[in-house]
Amino acid sequence: MLILGLNGCHKRSHDAAACLVKDDKILAIAEEERFTRQKRAFDSYPINSSKFCLNYAKINFNDLDAIAIGFADSKINETVYDEKILNELFPERFFGSKKKLPIYYVKHHLAHAASVYFTSQMDETAILIVDGQGETEATSIFQAKGNQIKLIKKYDFNHSLGFLYSAISIFCGLGGFGAGKLMGLAAYGEPIYKKEIEELFDSVKLESKISGDYQDEFAEVIMSGLKNKGFKKAIKITKLDLIRGKIDRFPEIEKTHKDLAASTQAFLEDKLIELTKEAKQLTGCNNLCISGGVALNCVANSVIENSEIFKNIFIQPACEDSGSAIGAALMVNSQKITDKLNPYMGNEFSDLNIESTLSELKLNYEKINNIEQKTAELVSKGNIVGWFQGRMEFGPRALGNRSIVADPRMIENHKKVNLAKGRELWRPFGPSVLAEKGEEIFENFVMSPFMLKSFTVKKDWQKQISAVTHVDGTTRPQTVTREENSKYYQMISEFEKITGIPAVLNTSFNYAGEPLVSTPIDAIRTFYSSGLDYLVLENYLIKK
Repeated sequence: MLILGLNGCHKRSHDAAACLVKDDKILAIAEEERFTRQKRAFDSYPINSSKFCLNYAKINFNDLDAIAIGFADSKINETVYDEKILNELFPERFFGSKKKLPIYYVKHHLAHAASVYFTSQMDETAILIVDGQGETEATSIFQAKGNQIKLIKKYDFNHSLGFLYSAISIFCGLGGFGAGKLMGLAAYGEPIYKKEIEELFDSVKLESKISGDYQDEFAEVIMSGLKNKGFKKAIKITKLDLIRGKIDRFPEIEKTHKDLAASTQAFLEDKLIELTKEAKQLTGCNNLCISGGVALNCVANSVIENSEIFKNIFIQPACEDSGSAIGAALMVNSQKITDKLNPYMGNEFSDLNIESTLSELKLNYEKINNIEQKTAELVSKGNIVGWFQGRMEFGPRALGNRSIVADPRMIENHKKVNLAKGRELWRPFGPSVLAEKGEEIFENFVMSPFMLKSFTVKKDWQKQISAVTHVDGTTRPQTVTREENSKYYQMISEFEKITGIPAVLNTSFNYAGEPLVSTPIDAIRTFYSSGLDYLVLENYLIKK
């Protein structure tokens, strides 16, 4: 069975993506934003990502057995043939003439559940899905065993932890999709308004409507409540101000906003622990899978991990809505993948392709025999390097194939890299760490290959990796093994030989407001428009 899973439509959607599955193997995954260069691909069909998946597998549309979509509107059946939808999703000018294919509509939270369970290599588990909103639900608890996933309990949009976090993010001037920023800001504040946050959350009483999108209404209730309680709304800083460097701090973000962020984070953690206990009580399982957009909150994930309510916890890297494309395809197949989940499933470019591009652009470049050693040397001397290797990773966090790397020892790199990317200066960074050294550096260490968990940095390491240690002494690492990413592992190993530090600062290779770079052209453009010092494209080195 060849199934193409999709997420994204023309109205009120985000994170459009495609995933191609053949029986028990994932062949390709791609997010639409990487092709259109519009971050999060709002209100978009996954046309370019679908085309990439088919091209990568060297097949065409008519080789497919079915289409799977990770959202099931209440007005449509689970399985249909809809020529109009197929023509919108697969325009003839890109995909040619098309045979009749069934479209499977998978409930959104079920798609999230399948995306994490069928890639977890677990045989039985509880599943907790927490996001803004699916069709109507905002939180779901499932139980999975074998190839079956069963819904146990759900909470509707009135209990949306994702919408709450989004509303506070808007109020603090960080935007509706600034959840990651709010999580970083929380470390600067104190959770003194947790009671007020709880009261506001409990006050939401929206009326259900067919095919409703409740995010705006939910946010309005929360923000009106905050104003009524005397809180001052922050004014969002403009991108022009960011470019001009007026970002030593947000003048609009006061201590109150930092405390609101800390209070919202604390409330979220409390609610997630309640849900985790409920999932344990309802299922009796020892394993837990977590997905949905809220699962990107690495601080909360570690609170769940450290609670030891469950013995084993798994979160896949695309737990936001792009992951529903993966889950929809896997759910239709109802088959667990046999191999360990590989996050590097996107496009890749040969040395020949890259050299041709560099020559055509008339850039000065050098081919390096040991690019890992050379990059480590450059990083150890304080340079910021764009690192572009192999197949592109999926999910919102760079995992060493489309990364910007820097020396984690130099505390000034925290400001320098933020400036280079056009980000707010207070935002934290995480390291990529040789996996076998994690226990030496972090408290309560467990493997974290997808940068989805947070750890306290041990006291004697906080100064040694000061550029990636947040104000509260924590960090969000990626653990790297040679088996998972040999070239990235080797580069970090070379850096350790030079400095004694088995880690590099790792952040996504992009400029503020843009998606990860996808192609060599994307990387070159970002390199010359940002504050990076060097660019590495496979085995080629480019200097400004």
